[in-house]
Amino acid sequence: MIKRENQKVAILDRSKELIRNQKYFQAEELLKSLPVSKISDSKILELLGISALYQNKFDQARQYLNDAQALQPQSAEIYYYQGKLFERQGKYQESVNNYQKAIQLKKDYFEAYFSLGNVLRKVGKKELALNSYNIALNINSSRPEIYLNIGVTLEEEEQLQPAINIFQKLVNKFPDYLEGYNKLGICLKKSGFFEQAEQIFKTGLERDANYVRFYGNLGNVLQSQGKFQEALKLYNQAIDMEPRYYEAIFSRSLLYLLMGKFEKGWQDYEYRWKLSGLNMKNFDFPIWNGQNLDKKSLLLWSEQGFGDSIQFIRYASLIKEDADQLICACQPSLDELFASIPEIDKIVDANQATVQ
Repeated sequence: MIKRENQKVAILDRSKELIRNQKYFQAEELLKSLPVSKISDSKILELLGISALYQNKFDQARQYLNDAQALQPQSAEIYYYQGKLFERQGKYQESVNNYQKAIQLKKDYFEAYFSLGNVLRKVGKKELALNSYNIALNINSSRPEIYLNIGVTLEEEEQLQPAINIFQKLVNKFPDYLEGYNKLGICLKKSGFFEQAEQIFKTGLERDANYVRFYGNLGNVLQSQGKFQEALKLYNQAIDMEPRYYEAIFSRSLLYLLMGKFEKGWQDYEYRWKLSGLNMKNFDFPIWNGQNLDKKSLLLWSEQGFGDSIQFIRYASLIKEDADQLICACQPSLDELFASIPEIDKIVDANQATVQ
């Protein structure tokens, strides 16, 4: 009996280690090697739930965690992982409820406060997120990610000086935490402190010359200072290191346009669709790539702001001669102005998902 109990403890300890090392499948298989009678143990069920959760086996995870919770209804850890499960499924209110319950049961639960802050930030409740993050920071100030998330939230709220202050604390306390230098440099640039931002990115590069974001963001700072050739060299280095570094390609496109290198600039500018937060509308017809229209209809879609729309609508006359019908999808406040353009046959709302 003692031998079997020792075996169970050894398997639990090994499974926890595997989970810490993100080897979830191995942890699950090891736990399932226990006799069926042992798997009714709440801790084993909890670990099976965690292993399933991080393999995106959500139904299995829910069952394991529910079974564990039935045996241990006052377990803060089980509520925490229920919160994680809901979060990964995008069920944010249920996630918040479970994190809050975990905190009620365990007042100094750093992970629960931190995760609660993350979910609140995702749903736009930034002030509540900051409150949760700050409580987590008071519980444990030795985790760099809490400083990072506080700073990022402040940056998102345009509170740049407080963000700079927290990022400065981050790099002072954790000088090897590279993303701290990256975020600090970005906020300094946004605040117009170009020389300080330049120095921060260079300090980051001294610590790790392979951290590709330093090259792209240092290029942005140099571009803002009018140091175009230096910026171009950095963008090219960044893209050589990481060909899918779309932010650097987009920044290079703007630089090329500033330098009058329009062919290269517009070619790179096409990568804007790869950037997060910018999505092309899904129309039920193909994108025009400059081929002969052969008297087909063409839709011009105002993808960006008023300035760009007004700037480029002038080129409608160049393509009208090849199109049977030229339709313009623009912001409603531009309807009257664009309707006065002879080459435009029809105006529709750019916010509509489809055009008939």
